[in-house]
Amino acid sequence: MRTLQTQLQDIADFIAGLELEPLPEATDFTEGGPRAAWLAIRHLAWTGDPAGYAQRCWAELQMALAGYPGGRALYERIQRIIPNTVDWPFPSLAEIAGDLTPVSWLWQPWLPLGMLTLLAAKPGTGKSLLALDLGRRIIAGEAWPDGSPQTRPGANVIYVDGEGIPQVHNDRALAWDLDREKLFLLLASEEDMLLDLSTPKYQELLSQMVYRLRPALVIVDSLGAVLGRGENAVEDVRALLAYFAGLAQHEACAVLLIHHLRKSNGQGGLLDAVDPDQVRGSGHITAMSRVAWGLTGVQVGPKPDPNGPRKLAVIKSNLSRHPEALGVVLEPLAGGENVRVVYDPEAPRAYEAPTERDEAAEWLVGFLEEAGEPVAPKEIVAAGQAAGFSRAMIYRARESLGGQVVTSRGRQHPRTGWRLAGEE
Repeated sequence: MRTLQTQLQDIADFIAGLELEPLPEATDFTEGGPRAAWLAIRHLAWTGDPAGYAQRCWAELQMALAGYPGGRALYERIQRIIPNTVDWPFPSLAEIAGDLTPVSWLWQPWLPLGMLTLLAAKPGTGKSLLALDLGRRIIAGEAWPDGSPQTRPGANVIYVDGEGIPQVHNDRALAWDLDREKLFLLLASEEDMLLDLSTPKYQELLSQMVYRLRPALVIVDSLGAVLGRGENAVEDVRALLAYFAGLAQHEACAVLLIHHLRKSNGQGGLLDAVDPDQVRGSGHITAMSRVAWGLTGVQVGPKPDPNGPRKLAVIKSNLSRHPEALGVVLEPLAGGENVRVVYDPEAPRAYEAPTERDEAAEWLVGFLEEAGEPVAPKEIVAAGQAAGFSRAMIYRARESLGGQVVTSRGRQHPRTGWRLAGEE
C-alpha cells in the first residue's frame, strides 16, 4: 500500500486538474476517509475552468468526509498540499545531468575530489606516515607515488589530528623539510581534551577551515578517534560520514579517512591481506567511501619483519578499475628516529617457503657450477641421491630450471652430460 502522503498528493493533483498517469484505482487508497475522498471526486469531469472545477471538487470532498472520524482534519490536510507543477514530480537523469559535476581526481585513480577515500590498515603499519607523505607531496608539488604529475601543487593540506600527537607531525615535517606554513592541524581544545567531530562545534570549525584555506586534501586521523561514541554507533557514523561527504563535495577537495581493521585471530601481525569486510565498525564506513585502500606489511623472508616492505592497494572503487598495487618502504633517515616513505612501482611479493623441488634445483645448479664441465646424468643422480634427493626429483628439478641446464651432446648420445647453459 502506498503511503498516506502519496495518496493525498494524488487527490490534490486531481483537484488541480493535473493528469494522473496511471489513473489510480479505488483500491490504491486506504479504506475509510482517503478512499471516500477519492471516490467523491473521481467521477467529476474536467470542465476547462480550473477555479470552477476545484470549487466543485472541494464541495464534493467536504460532504464525503463529513461522516468519517477525523474527516475535517483530513480535508484540511489535503487543502494544505501543494499540487505538483510538472507531469512527473520525479526528475530523470537527463533533466539533472546539466547540474552534475563530472568525476575529477586529485590523484587518479586513487584519490577522487569531492568524495571520501578510506585508508584501512592495522595499527603500526604506517597509515599516518603515508597520509602525511601524500600531504607533503601536494605542498611540495612533487609527483604522486606512481609517478603521475601533481594536480594541485602547492595547495594547503588540513590534518584532523584525532590522535592528539602534533609533536610527532612536527618532527616528521622537520625531518622531511615540509613547508609547515601550508600544513594546518585541527586539534581538540584544552577544555575538551578529545576531538569529537560528531559535535556541531568541531564540524563548524572544520567547515570554516576548509572554506578559508581551500585545501586539496583533508586527512582525518583517525575516524574512530573523532567519533565520540565510537565507530559502532550506526547513526553517529552515518551522520559524520554524511558531513564529510558534503564537505568534500561542496568544497571540491579530497577527504582521506584513516581507519583501523578488526582484530585478527592473533596470527599474521601486520602481514594479513586487507579485505573491505575487515574494516572495523559500521559497514557504512566502507559503503560511503567511493575508493578504499588497504595498506599491509608483506613478509618477504622466512621470518616476519615489522620494518619490512608494505603494499598499498585499492581494495574497493566505485569509480574506475583497480590500479596496480604499489610497494612502500619506510626508509630510515639519519639519526634513526624518523623515516621517509619511498614507493616502488612494483608491490613486494610474499615469501613462499621453498619446496623439495626448489631445494633440489638449488643443489643441482651448485653441483654443476662446482663441476665446471658436463657430468653424466647417472653420476648426477647418484650424487643427488647421496644428498637426499630421488632420481625423479632430480629430473623434476632440471625441468623447473628450463634452459638453465642443457645437455652437452644431445639427449640420446651415450656420452652426453648435463651442464649449465653458457658453459662450454
